[in-house]
Amino acid sequence: IVVPDFASLAHFRSWCDENGVGYDEILEYSNEIGKGNIIRTSVKTGDKIDPATNRITVYISQGAPIIVPNFVGKSKGAIQTQCRNVGLNCTFYYMGYNNAAANTALTQNVRSGVKVVSGTYVNIGLSSGPARTFTVYIQDTWIGNSANETTSILKSKLSSLAPGVTFSIVLKESNTGKSGLIHPSSPIKGGNQYNFTQGNKYTIWVIQ
Repeated sequence: IVVPDFASLAHFRSWCDENGVGYDEILEYSNEIGKGNIIRTSVKTGDKIDPATNRITVYISQGAPIIVPNFVGKSKGAIQTQCRNVGLNCTFYYMGYNNAAANTALTQNVRSGVKVVSGTYVNIGLSSGPARTFTVYIQDTWIGNSANETTSILKSKLSSLAPGVTFSIVLKESNTGKSGLIHPSSPIKGGNQYNFTQGNKYTIWVIQ
């Protein structure tokens, strides 16, 4: 059979399937041919092939290659702008508190200098910034009529006064005191002042 002039990759695939011609697909970068289009085939238009013995290789464009930049040390805003400009999809996550300024890139999952196609996802780890310490007085008035109400009050107050600090409110039984009071054996007690540092976790017991 005679090989036609293929108008598109879809045309090539359907022609091969209809005529029982085996084929292989190879992806290549191309500055001239748009992504998803045929760069060339291993046989020329007008050539005759035997479907029983001949296969065709089609070379498909991935578009122009993108060289992944080095994002480490750059701010989140600058990275977002650069990613849009070069055609990368950049996503972010926070790696915790450290000496680097907040929203500064610390790592990237695709190393700089690598060639990738347009739309490739690059996941970037950001710093939460230097940890801050907050001095908080745990007031005796931060209690409700039940353990759940006290838990809600404590979470609200502490998230406002010590942002970025993790608190675990644990309900404990007690032989003394009513439900909703801070447990007398709690690591963090009511009526006391504490220093809470971002990135650390603190536990408060509330009487069940």
